[in-house]
Amino acid sequence: GPDSDAEVTRSMLRRAGVVLAIAGIALAVDQWTKMLVERNLGPGAPRATIPLLGDWFALEYAQNRGAAFGLFPGASGAVATAAALVLAGVVVYALRRPPAWLLSIGAGLVVGGAVGNLIDRVRLGYVTDFIAVGAWPNFNVADAAVTVGVALLALDALAESRHETRRERVSEADERPT
Repeated sequence: GPDSDAEVTRSMLRRAGVVLAIAGIALAVDQWTKMLVERNLGPGAPRATIPLLGDWFALEYAQNRGAAFGLFPGASGAVATAAALVLAGVVVYALRRPPAWLLSIGAGLVVGGAVGNLIDRVRLGYVTDFIAVGAWPNFNVADAAVTVGVALLALDALAESRHETRRERVSEADERPT
């Protein structure tokens, strides 16, 4: 009825608001940290690295002209297009699923991180990376947000799958003759 349609719409708008708020925070932190790094460690700065834990953990300016972790160097346009498509898919997925905190937080982190790196690709032609951990390729706040967001989406999907299996078992038990 009309009440249930209105409630569904309100629920989707609330969820979209949560996703957008989290995305906005992730995007703001990403862009702010990249600005600080560009200013203090980027081209023309007196140094490009600030060691934090010896050689193992440092802030180290790098330009990533490829995909995540420097894969596919020079494919910035294709990477940006793929990121935009994934971004659209995550938003549609999040809005069509039943409301859940893991889902909303995960989708917000993925959206904020993806938009942060897309802004860099469009504005600069590369992504500013600056977190150096061991032998791992340098990354940034947006990359971390996307990684954590995808992990939360996977946990949410796993939880939903387990919940669905439980519902099916209960339904089958209810259908058995007594």
